[in-house]
Amino acid sequence: MSCNYFATIDFYNIYKLLNKLKLLIIYCQSIIGATLIRGASLFSVELITVIKHQALANKDGN
Repeated sequence: MSCNYFATIDFYNIYKLLNKLKLLIIYCQSIIGATLIRGASLFSVELITVIKHQALANKDGN
């Protein structure tokens, strides 16, 4: 009986540790994801601005 008791405690602690690890991974992924999304949106804004300036320059040139 005591052997089973210790085994359950070990599995429970491992389970808790894995849950903490999972939360940490999710947290890191959300930070990385938010950074990538922010970077992509900034890049697209820059790209749109460049295209707009290029279009205006072409219009003025013609």
